[in-house]
Amino acid sequence: MVPSLTFEARQGYACSRAALVKRILQVLGVLAVVLTAVSVAVSFFFDVDFYRPRLEARLSRALARDVKFGKLTLSIFSRRVVADDLSISEDPAFGPNPFLKAKSVGLRVDLASLVFSRRLSVTAVAVDQPVVVLLQDAAGKWNISSLGAKGPSAKTISAASSGGSADTGMDFSARKITIADGRLSLGQKPYVVDKVNLDVDDFALASAFPFSVSADIFGGTFEFKGKAGPIAGDDLAATPANATFTAKNMDLAKAPTDLGGLVSVDGSVNLDGHIAHLKAHGKGEKLKLVQGGSPAEHPVELDCALDHNIAAQTGTLTQGDVKTGRALVRFSGPYNIQNKGQLNVRIDVIGEDMPLADLAALMPAVNAVLPGGASIRGGRASVRLTVEGDAEQLVTKGTLSAAGVSFSDFDLGSKLSTLGRFAGIRTGPNTEIQHFSTGVLSSPVGTSLDNIKLFVTGIGQISGDGTIASTRQVNFKMRANLNSAEVSLATLGRGASAGVPFTITGTASNPIFKADVRGIVSEDLEGIPGARRVPSAATGLLKGLLGGKKQK
Repeated sequence: MVPSLTFEARQGYACSRAALVKRILQVLGVLAVVLTAVSVAVSFFFDVDFYRPRLEARLSRALARDVKFGKLTLSIFSRRVVADDLSISEDPAFGPNPFLKAKSVGLRVDLASLVFSRRLSVTAVAVDQPVVVLLQDAAGKWNISSLGAKGPSAKTISAASSGGSADTGMDFSARKITIADGRLSLGQKPYVVDKVNLDVDDFALASAFPFSVSADIFGGTFEFKGKAGPIAGDDLAATPANATFTAKNMDLAKAPTDLGGLVSVDGSVNLDGHIAHLKAHGKGEKLKLVQGGSPAEHPVELDCALDHNIAAQTGTLTQGDVKTGRALVRFSGPYNIQNKGQLNVRIDVIGEDMPLADLAALMPAVNAVLPGGASIRGGRASVRLTVEGDAEQLVTKGTLSAAGVSFSDFDLGSKLSTLGRFAGIRTGPNTEIQHFSTGVLSSPVGTSLDNIKLFVTGIGQISGDGTIASTRQVNFKMRANLNSAEVSLATLGRGASAGVPFTITGTASNPIFKADVRGIVSEDLEGIPGARRVPSAATGLLKGLLGGKKQK
């Protein structure tokens, strides 16, 4: 059994312990003072700003750009040399403004080499809050292409620096490069990407090195990581790279377009120095694809692959599969980026035997509407289109077809009531279309449909053509060849096979159907001598037959 300590022993132990703690604190205080004194002494005796002209000359020569630092200061505890600011000049072909400006830059240095050998040995670089401007000229060349290029510009900058002894007492061999909270400005307009962060490890000009990039894009997050290198000396933009990327919850409403919706994408890119091969899978929700559109009801999935020629700024979309529900539309074709970054395309669009109800869920996204209250309950559709031109002025042409379509709460028979009085066509709450086909030509100003053919249950064949303006105003001239055996226009010299012309005006959501009285009269009087002098009573009589008021 361990005997308990007496009161006096415990008191002595406590005093000894307090004295030891006090002694330790005194030693730590002395060390802190010494280290602070050493730090002050080193900062006083080693004016690290002395190396600034040499550092600027070294980097200017390496980048073939004029590099300028703010005043250099030394932080002993972090083993860093810090510059107040950093500026890298632009390629003269792209203007006078800086290519990069940063709030500050930190250089990790070998402190022992600096103190004892008076040699500035840089092992890592950290750039804080830089603003980088990426520009492209009419020929497709990027302003980063000349960074580090060997040529007259590099020699000129080197000659303007501080002579041949610029590297004396300095070793710049940074293996780690980081960028924190940067901003990337793309293009002349420009588009700005915020919160750009870059990490490069084991950097080397002559071999591949790992990297990772993250940024905020359209309110979502973007990550890009892989390996790049070796650095292409003649064109930095042609440096080979293999990487994967992930973009989550990008809000297209925040992009400089008329699009909307949330998009997430993941994929890979392989750059061999000349051609970029990209594969990606994505998903979009509540998409709005044109100006004036509203969010789509169903999500859309995308699988795409493309090959892009970096120098020529041309490429081919080899796969562009867009799927909503069970409907699949395939996009493919070439594109090119013209002057000022304008995208020009010629894309084939093919969809075969697609459930029409699934496609109808995308109608709000493209600002397409059905007549008020109507909905699609079934049917299959096929499309064969070509989309061509500038991305902001696209022209779409081709054919559309559908079969077995059922429109609920839309009575085409009652809409054609003026024809129904003598045709005996069936009316009802729904409309069944056995087959539909048309040619289509669409542009930003509107859409024209030609060679329209519909076979409607209980009515017959309807054909014609017309236009739909960008304001949704419709203007169609149609002809109905009715099924009813009771059809008889013999009193006007017509056969039932001739069909009955009518027009559709109003809007896509509220169409107005009218008999084309003038067309009927013109056809019946065609070829009759003196027809132009026939009294207008004929027109009045026909209006009466079609349900209108007779002229008095």
